[in-house]
Amino acid sequence: MATATEIHLGEEGLQEGDDAGAYLANHIGDNREIVIPAGTYQYSTRAFTRGHSSGYADLVVRGEGEFGDVVFEHRDGYSFSEVIAASGGDVLVDNIIWRGVAGGNGNITVRAHGDDEVTLRRIARPDGNHDSGEGVFVRPRHAGVANFEHCWLENFPDNGLYGSAPGGSNGSDGAINVTGGLYKNNNIANIRVGGSNSTIEGATVVLTDQQRGLWGSSRAVNMRGIWIREGTASNGHDIAIRDCDVYNELPYASIEINPRNGGGSGVVENTRVYNEADNPAINHRGGDWSGRENHATGSGNLRIETGTNNCEGSQCDMASDVPRAPIGDRGESPSTSEHPEMEPHLVTFITTEDAPRSEYRFIADGPIEPLTDSPYDSPSGNAVAATSNYVIERDDDRYGAEGSSGNGFGDAFEVYGAITEARVDSPDMVIELDGDRVDADELVERTKPEEKDDDENGGDNDETEGSDDTDEDSSPPDDEQSDSDDDSLSNVIMVDGSESDDVSQYVLTVSGELERSEAHTSIVNEGLAWDTLPSNVSGDRAIGVVGQGTDGYRYSGNVISVEVRGNAALHIDRE
Repeated sequence: MATATEIHLGEEGLQEGDDAGAYLANHIGDNREIVIPAGTYQYSTRAFTRGHSSGYADLVVRGEGEFGDVVFEHRDGYSFSEVIAASGGDVLVDNIIWRGVAGGNGNITVRAHGDDEVTLRRIARPDGNHDSGEGVFVRPRHAGVANFEHCWLENFPDNGLYGSAPGGSNGSDGAINVTGGLYKNNNIANIRVGGSNSTIEGATVVLTDQQRGLWGSSRAVNMRGIWIREGTASNGHDIAIRDCDVYNELPYASIEINPRNGGGSGVVENTRVYNEADNPAINHRGGDWSGRENHATGSGNLRIETGTNNCEGSQCDMASDVPRAPIGDRGESPSTSEHPEMEPHLVTFITTEDAPRSEYRFIADGPIEPLTDSPYDSPSGNAVAATSNYVIERDDDRYGAEGSSGNGFGDAFEVYGAITEARVDSPDMVIELDGDRVDADELVERTKPEEKDDDENGGDNDETEGSDDTDEDSSPPDDEQSDSDDDSLSNVIMVDGSESDDVSQYVLTVSGELERSEAHTSIVNEGLAWDTLPSNVSGDRAIGVVGQGTDGYRYSGNVISVEVRGNAALHIDRE
């Protein structure tokens, strides 16, 4: 491969508001890397001027900056059409958002010849088409590899990503690889693939709106989530759908495997489906397909027809309706950067067994890293790991994470800095900091940076003076001190869940000191898994969870506040 010639369109005169398509068309060619400066541009000229039979060799077109920094705007009704093909070398198009509702039957057409690859990375068309076009169409004669990395296709009337044609009887069986991204409210199918060795991994597929306002009331609508439509004796084999989220509130198929010619093969694994439709969550109607460790929840048909060791019902992990990482991410969360020299805090958000979806949000002044490997299980025996249902954002030095979980699952993060804000929206979700149960306020308080002691920065004479005398005069002997503490903690407070089948959370605050009393703590009938968790006691406050048992404490002073979320009873015995 010859060294690519770099062309920066800003240096060629491109300014915000200019027609970026025309500038690209004037400079595009083989062995070139074309850089588009960050900005918002008009788009009214086809940029890729060659047809799919010829294509380009060793071409890179990339927008500068982060995802969203380069925007091409076309008028509504514009007959959008771009052909991105590779022949004799690879093609990469990276970091462009096309805005505007397209018209006509146009699309982005993709084809890779032979051993070549076409990669669309961080490409978005979120406004769709009001007529009859697709988001992206992969030609039947596609024989190489087409990669779609962290892309966003939404509101198209004739498929979002239409990539199944290579797997048909007249196709060249080229592979399609979908990594991450959002595919939302596209008619016919949000994602359809067909070539052998194709993969869909980590994608988020959402069906929530039939788009009658955009497409009109006469439009025939059948919005599948993921559709395997092609497969023959020779084409469409060894396809994999892995670790995806399919969220479906509409009466259409969430995942449908229905190859036209009854052939092909593949596997669906570690995928979550939320389904309100009458169709099975994973509907298998042909081809040699298997599956494992898939989860289905929702009010519709939860049957999973591929493989074994699947989970169907409210106890299963729920699909997310938002991408697990921001659209455009290249495999690293936006927080991934040089981390401060510190041990990160382990922060987890855990739901009670059979809990409905509960949401959380927190802000930190340092990077937030999702943990995809569970540091420990929840009391319900489920994984606590950030595998879905969360979003991490960054704004300068401010980091934010929000997400949801339910049914005894939870999310886990490493946080490199102080947490400045936190909330959960349900008593069915608890927070743990480095293994200790805390509430939102204490999560913020305990992650604050330690203030430097004035004595550490000087004042050595003050520190030295009287240190021995003060220690000796102020502290009684050990035995005498212990007796004094026992006498002072003469009051008892108990949170009693023995008569309840539910889990209760509580926060107790006193004016004096408070400590756990094993003599007043018990578990009934072996209790619930939550009863095995230690409470968090810190000076004048206790935070805990009680199931079918009682948590007891001794305290001094008065009870300042009591918060019990659940049906547990409260008993106070003052002496």
